[in-house]
Amino acid sequence: GVHFDETFSSKPRPDTWRLFNAICVLEDLYRMAFDYTMAYTNATRSKPLVLHYPKFFKNIGADGKERFAVVERCLYGDPAADREWGIERDNYTMSAFNKGKWKCVKCRYDPCVFVITVYSCSESECEEGEEPEKGPYTIIGTHTDDTDMLGQNELVMKEIFAIFKGKYDVSLVSVSFMLGIKRDDVVLKDGTRVIVASQCAYIEGVYESWYNFLPKKDVKTVFPVGVTLSLAESELPSEEEYKQVLGMGYLSAVGQIGWGAHHCWPEALVAYSYLTRVQSKPSKVAFSAAMHVVKWMHQTRTRGISWRSDGNRVMHGTTDSSDVGDKKDGRVQYGGHTTLAGGVV
Repeated sequence: GVHFDETFSSKPRPDTWRLFNAICVLEDLYRMAFDYTMAYTNATRSKPLVLHYPKFFKNIGADGKERFAVVERCLYGDPAADREWGIERDNYTMSAFNKGKWKCVKCRYDPCVFVITVYSCSESECEEGEEPEKGPYTIIGTHTDDTDMLGQNELVMKEIFAIFKGKYDVSLVSVSFMLGIKRDDVVLKDGTRVIVASQCAYIEGVYESWYNFLPKKDVKTVFPVGVTLSLAESELPSEEEYKQVLGMGYLSAVGQIGWGAHHCWPEALVAYSYLTRVQSKPSKVAFSAAMHVVKWMHQTRTRGISWRSDGNRVMHGTTDSSDVGDKKDGRVQYGGHTTLAGGVV
């Protein structure tokens, strides 16, 4: 295998992009988004990669020994490429925006998020006795090669984009879609700004792929009432059964549910927790429960999550837990949610 420290690359937390939406409406910020072209190829490998030439292009030297290719830049398909690119991108961001009139801070909780502030002048450019005046801020978050930007000043944001464009091949993209999530940003007649995030197209595809296994009637809850899943001895299916369920694509279904639950169906996270609990040996009951969740997500596909400028400006959180422990280890299931701007973050 490949060591974790050679391949790990940070990705934005799901709650980060939800916070972006809440902050955007509460502070009435501008929004921009851009995409890197062939991002990985911009990074230099920390360790050169030695490759054989293709079979029909073998390079044999005059001494009769085979010659090899040495890859110094990252390529797609290289397990370390994402990490090397992340390091390259983040190092450039910190260097480009921590000089002159710029100040950049990398967030601790989510290392994919940077806050860039522009000042009236750099310390060397300010008149004698003049203190640099703090100007508008811009928040950027990047998922590998897709960057989301929020800012107080649109001209400053365009200047930041131009700096990135001077280094990399980047292009502006629609702010309405990011990572398959649709974001409708509207202003109501009373002046209230509302952002609604949804994944209709995504769940339509998931729904179609599992259509033949889904409940025929509408479901009323996100997870089947009265169903608990556990790997306790008394709950384990036979080897024949769990292998059949795995062969039916249980892991794919759970992965698809997880992507939606982490983004636009936070109420499905507890269901996702139950489903992953038994993913090593899933039963037919677990498979039926997964199909139940897919049905629920499809029924609620147009709802999404909304954030409003007249929503709560102070975070409000609730949490609860079951009093029924897992039959295997006695641990109980818990859940909770936090809202800002009237929407879940």
